[in-house]
Amino acid sequence: MQQFIDRAAATVEAMRTARSRRGFLEALTTLQRMLSLVPEYPATFFTDAGYQRLIPVVDRAVEQVEGRLEARTDSASVQRQLAAAIYRLRKESAAIFLRIRNDSAPGASPAGVAADLPPVK
Repeated sequence: MQQFIDRAAATVEAMRTARSRRGFLEALTTLQRMLSLVPEYPATFFTDAGYQRLIPVVDRAVEQVEGRLEARTDSASVQRQLAAAIYRLRKESAAIFLRIRNDSAPGASPAGVAADLPPVK
């Protein structure tokens, strides 16, 4: 897990130091892909403590994207792509949190759904 967080932090640093739009977008895409793959890892891969270390990394990525949007140096289509990226970063982060919470809850099923939910009538 720590290697994952370190790689995510290095990717955000690559966003910060990117000299071109292409380099920035490649690093951003890499981070989004990393976060989206967390559900594929074993349920025990991410702990609450790991999530707490990951959140500031995601926040820094969002700040980088917001800074780029505020600079208005990109075309309208790239700005839309960047705005959508903020949403995806937050969505993936929330999905990781929900999985951790559900997997650590008493009676949680392997799929992360509480086993004690009443049947739908």
